[in-house]
Amino acid sequence: MLIAGDLTEDGTPQQCGRLREILAGLKMPWYCVPGNHDHRKDDRGPYAASFPAGFNQTFEVGGWRFI
Repeated sequence: MLIAGDLTEDGTPQQCGRLREILAGLKMPWYCVPGNHDHRKDDRGPYAASFPAGFNQTFEVGGWRFI
């Protein structure tokens, strides 16, 4: 599953943590990149703490490379 952001209202630590808990319960691989609502303008810390893979990801599925 590719998640293209905006799954929180304003990127608070509570919102990012809860999102991480929900995604961890899925029984499939998922890749998340933040939208403009998933971090605060001056602070990306809560998102980065909940999703340590970073803001950019690369992966392959079925011979297709996603960047």
